Amino acid sequence: MEAKQSKSNPNHHHPPSPPPPPPPLHHHHHLPCILISLTLLLLLLSISLTLAFTIYRVRDPKTQVISARVTGAVPRVTLPSVHVELNITIHVDLLMHNPNRFSLHHDPGETLMYYRGVQVGEADVAAGRIPAGGSEGVRSRLTVEAERFAAPAGGGLGRLVMDVMEGEMVVTTATRIGGEVRLLLGLVRRRVVAVSDCTVVVGVVEMRVRRLECKRSQV
Repeated sequence: MEAKQSKSNPNHHHPPSPPPPPPPLHHHHHLPCILISLTLLLLLLSISLTLAFTIYRVRDPKTQVISARVTGAVPRVTLPSVHVELNITIHVDLLMHNPNRFSLHHDPGETLMYYRGVQVGEADVAAGRIPAGGSEGVRSRLTVEAERFAAPAGGGLGRLVMDVMEGEMVVTTATRIGGEVRLLLGLVRRRVVAVSDCTVVVGVVEMRVRRLECKRSQV
């Protein structure tokens, strides 16, 4: 028997062939973009640092003495046993100015008082924040410690008695306040510190400041 040749049906459709696989990803094509981005970032950082250290140069805060006064009882010398009654407080008011274009965060500071080279009192200065171009008042209340005035290093009791009898005492004060200026959202921090040194001449009889001489120094 002769086999019949099968005829293909023109209406019969073959299933569609699957789409070709996507081309493989080549990560090295993104490498130039990454390198350009890093280069721009480093350039921006370099420009920012240059501005921070040149145009925005950080300067130490400036201090100015506004006033100084004395309160307390008039010192007395008792005889025949030599004894000096000393109970005075010296008030020193300073104005601290921040000349920078960024705010200043200052640490707790201190004011020390000396009589003939011997420390006889101290006062603390509270921490704070001074805005850019702003100023802040700093008050120091120095209570004299009488027993330190008669220390041998300062000339002893005899030197103190002579000053009281002559009606004039000379003390010095040193105020030191440190802090930091924060630039570029705090990424760069620069330390600053200023010292204000004063010589105070106290009239013993009238209990007032006869003369006040101050100088600023940056360290």
